Amino acid sequence: MKSFILSFVGFILYSGSLLAQISSSDLEQFDSNYGKDPALYKGIKYFQERRCDFGHPFLLDNNAFLGKLSLENKVYDKVWLYYNVYDQELVMEYDNYLGAKTQIILNSNQVNWFEIEGKRFVNSVNKNLKNPYIESIGSDSGVHCLIAYNKDYIHNNKADKNGFGYSKLYLKKYIVVAGEPVLFNTKRKFIKLLPKQFESHKEAIARILPNNLRHLQSGDLQKICDDLNAMISNSHE
Repeated sequence: MKSFILSFVGFILYSGSLLAQISSSDLEQFDSNYGKDPALYKGIKYFQERRCDFGHPFLLDNNAFLGKLSLENKVYDKVWLYYNVYDQELVMEYDNYLGAKTQIILNSNQVNWFEIEGKRFVNSVNKNLKNPYIESIGSDSGVHCLIAYNKDYIHNNKADKNGFGYSKLYLKKYIVVAGEPVLFNTKRKFIKLLPKQFESHKEAIARILPNNLRHLQSGDLQKICDDLNAMISNSHE
């Protein structure tokens, strides 16, 4: 009996020592990637809860994208992110100390902004915007636009998309007027809402804008904002 107890104690000590070695090594690797900051990797564990026969709930696709984010005013480079536009959740993926992929939902009240694939999203504090995260385009001192991204969870009985899944991405576009986002869909409304410094340029702007703004994508709107802001900047030189 005594020898059994000694053997059991020895096994426990050996197992504890081995686990400590593994944990220490893995934690050092984790710290080298993310720093010793628990604020980054705290959150609710993420699961896809709904049946999905087609589509996905994310902005881009089912893969995490290397991005950047500011969490409680601290910037983190090279973090793997998903933006779930259906549930409006920012999900971070990382390898835990055992090397397993872990996905957590970051607290939207703590995220200041994040960037993925050239898009910069800011935390929306405006009560008129339902999305907690919204893409910011342009300049606060000139033309400043916002894009809200959404998807729907739908049932489809088409042969190629039978069952339950997610719709295509759809956008709502806003121009910021006196600090408030105003929805626009038409060329006329967009021009009407431009800041006062563009008043004398509206005829020229009407000529260069596409007739249909309803289907503008992020890159298109970015170019419009850049061109208009450059127009004002050049007129002041």
